[in-house]
Amino acid sequence: MKAGERQWVPIYLAIVLSSFSYVDVEFPFWFYIKNFANIKEEEYKNTSELFELPSPYFFEICYMFIDQKVFLKATPIETVGQKSFFKYMAKVAGSLTRFLSLCFLSPFLSPGYVEDIKHCRTEKIIRHLEEQNVHCTHIYIPNLQHSETHLVNLSLYSFWKYDSSLNDRANSIDFTSYLLEPFIKDTGADNEENILQDL
Repeated sequence: MKAGERQWVPIYLAIVLSSFSYVDVEFPFWFYIKNFANIKEEEYKNTSELFELPSPYFFEICYMFIDQKVFLKATPIETVGQKSFFKYMAKVAGSLTRFLSLCFLSPFLSPGYVEDIKHCRTEKIIRHLEEQNVHCTHIYIPNLQHSETHLVNLSLYSFWKYDSSLNDRANSIDFTSYLLEPFIKDTGADNEENILQDL
């Protein structure tokens, strides 16, 4: 496999095979609410460094279970003999009422934990990039997830491609402008052609 395929092919195979019931996917140990609560607490505790998540594909695995709704009819061993069925994760955090109700109904993951962790990490990554000198040779971010590399790629791409006059003077990235820059077209024909090629 090519380098890029090694990142998504295993997840894709797991999704396809599990959707046809050809394979059984084991529930990760960190899918319990207490473990997610601990991960979230550790992530928010340190405001500068990213917490080391249980898997380098943490968010991909979470969303694989969410998208395929594999939790909908699953009854884990811990709930055998009980009448309550396993509640599958919600990708987007629901209302506080729904959040609290699912917390009491299920011993597993409730809405909001995955998105809260992801949001906290995104803010840390952006702060880290804003403090870096973009002219340096290496930018090192410990414990970065595969799914989070797009933030680095997008910010640096926008900085170097769309404001060449500022590149020589500035050493940092202003995310409020550079993240929107790829979607702003100038009147020049050359710029329009470049944007079309990018799309």
